[in-house]
Amino acid sequence: MRVVFINPNSSHPYDAATPLHSPLAGSETAQCHLAAAVAARGHDVRMVTATPAPSDVRGVWCLPLPAGPEAMTGADAVVVTSDAAAALDLRRTLPAATAVIAWEHNFWQANAASHDAALHTLVDIDGHVLCVSDWHRDNYVTAGGLDPTRVHVLRNAIAPGFAGLFAPGDPILRAKAWPPLLAFTSVPYKGLEGALSWFGRLRGRQPAVTLNVFSSFDIYPSDNRHRHNPAWPALYDRCRAQPGVNYVGAVPQPRLARALRGVSILFYPCAVPETSGIAVMEAMAAGCLVITNEQGAMRETLAGFGALVAPRDGMLRCDDFLAATESALSSFADADARLEAHLRRQVDHITTSARWERRAEEFEALLERIAGPGAGARA
Repeated sequence: MRVVFINPNSSHPYDAATPLHSPLAGSETAQCHLAAAVAARGHDVRMVTATPAPSDVRGVWCLPLPAGPEAMTGADAVVVTSDAAAALDLRRTLPAATAVIAWEHNFWQANAASHDAALHTLVDIDGHVLCVSDWHRDNYVTAGGLDPTRVHVLRNAIAPGFAGLFAPGDPILRAKAWPPLLAFTSVPYKGLEGALSWFGRLRGRQPAVTLNVFSSFDIYPSDNRHRHNPAWPALYDRCRAQPGVNYVGAVPQPRLARALRGVSILFYPCAVPETSGIAVMEAMAAGCLVITNEQGAMRETLAGFGALVAPRDGMLRCDDFLAATESALSSFADADARLEAHLRRQVDHITTSARWERRAEEFEALLERIAGPGAGARA
């Protein structure tokens, strides 16, 4: 089959190999890894982004914007990342035989009128929407009112560097630093400010713990509004000044994987509904216990591992979150066989179920359903 992946943002230069050596946002990272995994199965895969020049990397033919007709000729599917309006324009332009898919990553926001209208029109004229979890799909169908027959799920997965951090039989607890390390690895608006405040209280009771912060907006394109908001650099300065906090910023995935191997806990009081949580998946693969709040797709992503802290009266409470964290710290202090076995089951689960190679197979099956019999099998 022939598949074209497109990111229409002209301010974001990257190609299919970028996440292997440079920090990149989750949706773009997912695009790169899925494109490479589909190409590895013998398909003709093109990726159109703001990359400065054509190149063939990881088996993907990477082309610079704008996406001309030659890039999409004969395509079985065109998958547009996080731009509903662009997907709608392509659906109006491309032949009916080409499936046009809007790959969404954010939760439904009722105040995003142009986005909402574009997705509704897209599904009305035979387009499709791809979500990243069952919760995400239910959110788009219930809150967004989209036709459920046009909304599909393809889950996210872990970056290749996280897949082999612990070989079968490799002790996990032995790799964990002591005194214990905690980490925050998501973008700042997803809860960094709260994590700093709550870690300050934790540090008052557990003075040996350290929080490593792998977070910034440098992973986003240059036109992203967060990158120009002076409040965020001020928050990074607060990280640097706070006792027990090491501010690292955004790093390439291979470096993050190596760093998380020694981390015991992902300290993640998330401030928005996560539609999937790649940061959570990758922490699980690194043998970290995840402490986060029960909202969005977190329960689905954790699949029975980690600790979900339920809100009270609609709010996540610091005392509840810290109680869960201190319980986890105690289990690492004991370092018994039960914790080792639990972490081994967690690592095995996520590294088996959440690999991009598996997502490529699922993507083929999806195309057979929405682009017609045989589409997913055509090479």
